[in-house]
Amino acid sequence: MRYLIALAAGVFATDLHRAVHLNDTDSVESLIKAGTPIDTTDKRLRTPLHLASALHDEAVIDTLLAAGATIGARDDKGGTPLHIAAALGNLRAISALASAGAPLDAQDVMHMTPLHVAAIKGQQGAVQSLLSHGASVDARDDTKSTPLHLAAMVGDLPVIQTLLAANASVWALEHMNHNAVHAALERGHSEAQQVLLSWMAKETSELTSWMDAVGLDEQEGRTLQTLRKIGIFRLSDIPSQQGLSDEELFRPLYQPVSWFHRWFGGHARRPCEPDCGAILPAIHAALHHLPLPTPPADADEPKQEL
Repeated sequence: MRYLIALAAGVFATDLHRAVHLNDTDSVESLIKAGTPIDTTDKRLRTPLHLASALHDEAVIDTLLAAGATIGARDDKGGTPLHIAAALGNLRAISALASAGAPLDAQDVMHMTPLHVAAIKGQQGAVQSLLSHGASVDARDDTKSTPLHLAAMVGDLPVIQTLLAANASVWALEHMNHNAVHAALERGHSEAQQVLLSWMAKETSELTSWMDAVGLDEQEGRTLQTLRKIGIFRLSDIPSQQGLSDEELFRPLYQPVSWFHRWFGGHARRPCEPDCGAILPAIHAALHHLPLPTPPADADEPKQEL
């Protein structure tokens, strides 16, 4: 099992690993003072901090970090201490590590972030904690799956609802062009499927209302749906229409228009995936004529999957 850190009784790489496993803070401090390398590893490249991340007592974690332990150390699967804490739902360890600057979106060899791990393990508390510290809700693993895809795969309703409440994209597509609804359907999680379909219906209604308010036609709406699937346009940015100026109503288009300008202005630094050739003309046709203000200079960069 990935991120299982329990060791066979009496088998430890170093005395420091043993002391950490026993949650013996005094011995940990003594060994560090005696010169034991703080980032010494076992056969699976786990440091003492990896082991400490399984403990429901942050004292050992704090001791190791104060002594200079590498907070983003990688084991043989590319996992960090935060991956282990997330897998086990260890909220104290998550808080201690995140507060100390642990890389929230570090990816293991499968490109899974701690949030991916918490989602597929059904650790709702860990999901909430990671999100509250700023973890990317729509991070992609090596199959382009988001944490919501993984939660849908296992049919975990509390995790699904937590991710949706954090504006996870229910429309995001993985490498097989499947969204989270497909993931739930394929594995027979009918209740999860219904929750996700209801969320889609709500977002579609909101998009239709916003399109009417700003005067977009059906073709332009389809283009925005495409932009939404690839992570450029987010419904969470749509404002309430009442009492807003034209500039405020159009604000959700700043990011796609900024993205558009970067590509056509020759400022892109990423290779374009095959489908970009079809997407770019669609963006041009749908957005070029709109009376939009100049996109702000600090508009978000395109998402990494582009």
